[in-house]
Amino acid sequence: MRYWMLALLAAVAAAPSRADAALSLGEPAFVRSADGLNEFGVNIGAFHPTSKFVLNGPGGGQGERFGNNGFLFAFDYLHAAVGPLAVGGEYGYVNRGEYNVTNVSGAVPSVTRVRGDSSLLMAIARLRSPGIGWRPYAIGGVGFHKTHMDLYISQPAFTEGTLIRDDVTGMALMLRAGMEYVSPQGGFVGAEAGYIRMDSQNFQPTAGGALAGFGSVRSSADGMTFILRCGTRFGAGS
Repeated sequence: MRYWMLALLAAVAAAPSRADAALSLGEPAFVRSADGLNEFGVNIGAFHPTSKFVLNGPGGGQGERFGNNGFLFAFDYLHAAVGPLAVGGEYGYVNRGEYNVTNVSGAVPSVTRVRGDSSLLMAIARLRSPGIGWRPYAIGGVGFHKTHMDLYISQPAFTEGTLIRDDVTGMALMLRAGMEYVSPQGGFVGAEAGYIRMDSQNFQPTAGGALAGFGSVRSSADGMTFILRCGTRFGAGS
């Protein structure tokens, strides 16, 4: 019996552990043994607006770009992040810098500045090859946006220089792709580029703008995104 026990202990000591076997296949042990890991990510980057607003009403017409280059940040949560497909949600904020415009309309040629921001809440899905090291991926999302627009004039005849100050809501679509490095400990860091589509809505004039005969403004809130992403995996699924 003693010899059998010694032989068994020697075999156990010589056998590779589950973690060693997992690492030899290029994946951390907890990834291979927990099929329902969660993932939390933080996204910080730049936003380049591509939408142009349209002035409704008399003297209206095509305007300039809705805002200037700005910044964005977002937080996302993904479930079942081990396999190729993960699903979850994302909250994001997009800031548009002030954009100077001239000759927006014949009726109000002194419109000079437009800016705004957007909040987004979306359901998202990601495709990424499993494992550690550098991994390409793609993320898509659908949800809702709430967008604010400020449109100012500098004409002294107006007691109120703001013609448009309004919030609208609508549908949003997002698609991004990038490359990230996944460490054996579960952390990750990467970079991605993408596009956000926020559908067109009418921004209503202020009381001063309406008295001046200024109509509403119609615009989408689309733009290109350039993002640095980092985060970590945590927990185990059932």
